[in-house]
Amino acid sequence: AEYRTKANNKLENFRTLGFGHKVVPKKSAALFQTLFNVSPQDASRIANGKLGITRDQALKLFDKDYDTKEKDVIRRVGGGLPVEIQGVFVDANFRGDFIKTDKKGSIVKQEWVKHALNGDYAAASTEVLNHKELKANPKSGVAKRLRDYSKTLASFAVNSPPEGRTPLALEEAP
Repeated sequence: AEYRTKANNKLENFRTLGFGHKVVPKKSAALFQTLFNVSPQDASRIANGKLGITRDQALKLFDKDYDTKEKDVIRRVGGGLPVEIQGVFVDANFRGDFIKTDKKGSIVKQEWVKHALNGDYAAASTEVLNHKELKANPKSGVAKRLRDYSKTLASFAVNSPPEGRTPLALEEAP
């Protein structure tokens, strides 16, 4: 499937497969060959959209992608986050809403992510809603997902840490 953004109806320059796997033809073909135990020819046909995959293959691909995105989040922010917050970060990482690349090519954390990592879940909850896709189409699936992120983040704001103490520091305290 091709991906068309709801915010500006712009056709993105990539295809997806299964549950949102971004297809990069040569790289994906190698992955499909190994993951699905198919011939190089079939793997290439899958990567080029000429051959479909089964539901089981799609689930297997999703599990692999999830593991990759989860490891990326942990590598970037460390472990020890509440499971719910880590889940929001991983989901946002799938969408490209966890980190961005600036004009110089440097990786920059989103503002809402910075707030959450600093333990300011109330600010993170508000900031995550400041998203162009949510504003452009408030009834979309993306908008619902962003509101769900906001609710999860807000649920931790009730237990915000004392000034100067991060959530991780509190968990380690005796």
